[in-house]
Amino acid sequence: MGLSKKGIGLLLAFIIILIFNEQCFAAATLNAVRSWTAPDYTRVVFDLDRPLLFQETDKKDTLKISLEFRNCKKISSLQGCEIESPLIRSLRLSDSSPGSLLIEIALSEPTQYQIFYLRKYKEKPDRIVIDIKNPNYAQREQDQTKKIIGLKKDHWIVVIDPGHGGEDPGAIGRGKYKEKDIVLSVGIMLRDLLNKQPGIKAYMTREGDYFLSLRERIEIAHRYHADLFVSIHANACRKPDMKGASVYYLSRDGATDEAAALLAERENASDKIGGIPLGRDRMLDSILIDLAQTHTINESIDLGEKILGELIRIKGLEKEGLKCAKFGVLKSPSIPSVLVELAYLTNSSDIDLLVSKKVQSQMAQMICDGIVNFQAGRPFKDTSGHSYAKTGTDTMDYKIHVVQKGETLWHIASIYSIPLDILRELNSLDVSSTIMIGQKLRIPGNY
Repeated sequence: MGLSKKGIGLLLAFIIILIFNEQCFAAATLNAVRSWTAPDYTRVVFDLDRPLLFQETDKKDTLKISLEFRNCKKISSLQGCEIESPLIRSLRLSDSSPGSLLIEIALSEPTQYQIFYLRKYKEKPDRIVIDIKNPNYAQREQDQTKKIIGLKKDHWIVVIDPGHGGEDPGAIGRGKYKEKDIVLSVGIMLRDLLNKQPGIKAYMTREGDYFLSLRERIEIAHRYHADLFVSIHANACRKPDMKGASVYYLSRDGATDEAAALLAERENASDKIGGIPLGRDRMLDSILIDLAQTHTINESIDLGEKILGELIRIKGLEKEGLKCAKFGVLKSPSIPSVLVELAYLTNSSDIDLLVSKKVQSQMAQMICDGIVNFQAGRPFKDTSGHSYAKTGTDTMDYKIHVVQKGETLWHIASIYSIPLDILRELNSLDVSSTIMIGQKLRIPGNY
């Protein structure tokens, strides 16, 4: 005798409840523990096969981080994890209450840390992440920044940004060659070449295999008062015949073509792959392209043309073109910025170029030549792109900024990283004051 419609409905509901309960109450498995160390923090990542509940069990001990993973087991081969970091003495895994796992990280000294969960994203599994801050980094970075500001009196500051890193490998080509490794190698070569040029000082956003968010990359460029920002990448495409070098600048509207739009979407997803806490990636969305950026974008186009013109001199490297798209890492209102795609990791001839140390050296040299060509014929400029002169009439050393079309007092303050109230005070302006095109404003020489 067949089931009634009501009976079938009840049976289906019962099956759904059983499936739901099995998914909810099945134990999660800890498959791996990974780590890497950046100058400012060490990241420890726990790879899971599904979400789980976790809690910090002992917040009083300032030399230990203790976490309990509820309803969790580890794979049998995972006994512990040796972490090479000056911030961590040891990491221990053990069973706590029945069915739960206890993680204990012994710290070298008391410091701040952040614990957060990352949902599964594409090939990346569910992850619990602990970022442990280096308590000595802030002072070292402050000393470095003071040194760089001193150099700006007679140097162009170039910040080189090797894309991806750490948790985010970027594109992966034949033989498991990773974009993050290739662009770091080229970036280091480029830095060394630029530092041999008179009047140029180059710095890098990352000098090792660790993750930086898009926001952090921009912040480093501004903290170092960069005159130019060059982000280095290697391309990838489902079409294996796509090849060649390309250079991108920030688009005010849409992308040059569909491929450029897809590339920008992929590169902008770096934060989701590398992992940042929810809500920390909102800043890039709030940076709007306005009239004050017109000059910066025009300068970026010129820089891009000069770099691309040099790159295609490399034997076997074709020119894909100068393009634009909405890359998050290029959203700096005051610094001419370009993103260089060296070649395609997914093309059989391009990848041979990319993995060759000889060709990497040539690529670095060509980018260096493009930057030098861009600099040639330009007077020394501050990060705003405007020439300045010393007044010599006050006891304090001042620069003179001439107000350009579309600029506001807020924009000028952000260009020089000077507090708005100080800028107003130095120029006898109040909250209701307006500035005019051609008006001269005093800027302290130490900014």
